[in-house]
Amino acid sequence: MSVLITGGSGNLGGALVQHFLNSGTSVTTTSHLGSTPVGATSIAIDLSRPGSGEELALRLAAEDFKVIIHNAADQSVAEIAQQDSKAIHAMLSTNLASIAEFTSAWARSKKVPESIIGISSVEAASARPGHALYGASKAGLSAYLRTAAVELAPTRVNSIRLGLMDRAGLREQWPTGVQAWERAVPTGRMGTPADLIQAIEYLNAASWVTGAELVLDGGLSATAGW
Repeated sequence: MSVLITGGSGNLGGALVQHFLNSGTSVTTTSHLGSTPVGATSIAIDLSRPGSGEELALRLAAEDFKVIIHNAADQSVAEIAQQDSKAIHAMLSTNLASIAEFTSAWARSKKVPESIIGISSVEAASARPGHALYGASKAGLSAYLRTAAVELAPTRVNSIRLGLMDRAGLREQWPTGVQAWERAVPTGRMGTPADLIQAIEYLNAASWVTGAELVLDGGLSATAGW
């Protein structure tokens, strides 16, 4: 089994890479900043560049992946008046266009994986100041993957809508946000890499699930919001 995971140098991406390596899976990952777990094949590429998805597909043309997970994300925070063309296109490329380019090129190559999973966000469906572009890019990702599920069948294509995920230092850096989240969600906590891994494993095993978005938000969507 071989897996491609974009964004393998971050908190969640690194955990996903390590999980698959521990299970004996061959893992290829992309990395622009930071390092990836030992044992994975790392492709240095900046997915914020237009055309980077097609470039990635070309560089991996000899590979045949069973699972593709688009985890790479630009989560920059900026109010609408502060956004310029460079920042706008960089975020849209990283979060949406790069995987669309890659998937298009991969489909033309007739290499059909069993499963494609995109990591979306609760902000795709909920407004938050400073996150307009991020939310729009994730909403676009969710919509793109739903149609891909129809066009690319029998490949199963799904997304995961993530809520606030814990990482080292977050509670200290953003105490008011973390506290607001924990008060709002029924589970009373942030998500962890282990939660995401459970969801990934489910989607990879669920042979009758495609075109779906699995909501992984601690119950936020059942409340009035945070």
